[in-house]
Amino acid sequence: MDPIVPVPCSGGAERSAGLVKDVFLAVVDLPSPERPAALDRLCADDADLRSRVERMLAADRAAESFLVSPAVVGFASLAGDDGSLPASIGPYRVESRIGEGGFGIVYRAVQESPIRRDVAVKLVKPGMDSRRVVARFEAERRTLARLQHPNIAQIFDAGSTADGRPYVAMELIDGVPITRWCSDRRLDVDARIALVLDVCAAVEHAHQKGVVHRDLKPSNVLVQQIGGATNVKVIDFGIAKVLDADSDTPALTLESQFVGTPDYMSPEQVDSSLGDVDTRVDIFALGVLLHELLVGTTPHQIATRTSSLPETLRRIRDAEPKRPSVLFDGLGALRDEIAAARSTDAKRLHRRLRGDLDWIVLKAIDRDRTRRYASVGALAADLRRHLADEPVTAVRSGAWYVVGKFMRRHRVAVGVGAITTAAIVGGLGVATASYLRMLRAEAAAKVDRD
Repeated sequence: MDPIVPVPCSGGAERSAGLVKDVFLAVVDLPSPERPAALDRLCADDADLRSRVERMLAADRAAESFLVSPAVVGFASLAGDDGSLPASIGPYRVESRIGEGGFGIVYRAVQESPIRRDVAVKLVKPGMDSRRVVARFEAERRTLARLQHPNIAQIFDAGSTADGRPYVAMELIDGVPITRWCSDRRLDVDARIALVLDVCAAVEHAHQKGVVHRDLKPSNVLVQQIGGATNVKVIDFGIAKVLDADSDTPALTLESQFVGTPDYMSPEQVDSSLGDVDTRVDIFALGVLLHELLVGTTPHQIATRTSSLPETLRRIRDAEPKRPSVLFDGLGALRDEIAAARSTDAKRLHRRLRGDLDWIVLKAIDRDRTRRYASVGALAADLRRHLADEPVTAVRSGAWYVVGKFMRRHRVAVGVGAITTAAIVGGLGVATASYLRMLRAEAAAKVDRD
């Protein structure tokens, strides 16, 4: 990490973009708990400077990376850009600005040759092309170049403008976060699980390539309609970890840096004493995402709480999550609204959650990572078993559980068998009754003869 050097600050309202940039670059890679003290030292009593730097930090947190899908919009230009559109970036003709973060601006552009297609072009802002920024940009580009999967946003090209600013061209995703997609269409539980299976396929591919996402959440899982088909795209590998990175590959984040989104972070992401970050942090985040799609909220509901940073970290590390069905019951009047968004009622949704889905979610988000699913593929396999009414590995299955699953899986055959059995038993009953009546009649006739 570069040392923090005090920056001379004055109280004037006018502040050059260069000074704001210097302070921003001095603190952006610090662990989150250390940033306030650093800003105190660097800005002293200059509230205007501090406010502008904090706005840049907020924009950077929202974007998280250069290659995030262009879903972050509405941030004012913070680093010397005058807001005008460039006519082109490399070989790409710019049409509009569609997103902005702390370091980069996202443009909608058109590639004319060798094929014509719409693309998203991420360009480093003027004045932000420091060695550290360019290294992060290059590291993320290398990470995305590893990944070729239909459910991961693809990178097409990378280069530099005439003035030396790096850019990257990638797939344009005209999608919405997965939670919003499901709510807008009132998708039922089965349809939501099917979308999660697509997310699992993307994340499993990344793991096979040695890449851990580390920030899976609804805004990083977009869903779009392409030719009448629903398509899921996992985006934003800006804080990803490359498990087999070579020594000369620049790290995207510092080891001590607090990275991720609290509601979706596993305990080991906030407490390094619990072990190094590996693929199981993504399994945890997938479990939280599944929980939110099923219940309408995350297990710890951190985003809706007003807590200090230490309290937030303690909750992530130590709080024991409730079963989804139990948490759903505790939502009171919201239950009917949540159930309606899943095209059912509260009683039916509770019954659906209780059992397999309770245990699948709890296994994925277990605080002890050794008890989580060993791989994303194992989680996906259990979800498929649930949809097929087969026994899932998350449940310690007994005889009655297996029999119940068999009966639900073979409803028609079991129903026909039950009807056949009832008919046989009924027929035996009628025959037995007739035989008994005959015996009684013979006995009565014998008495009459005697």
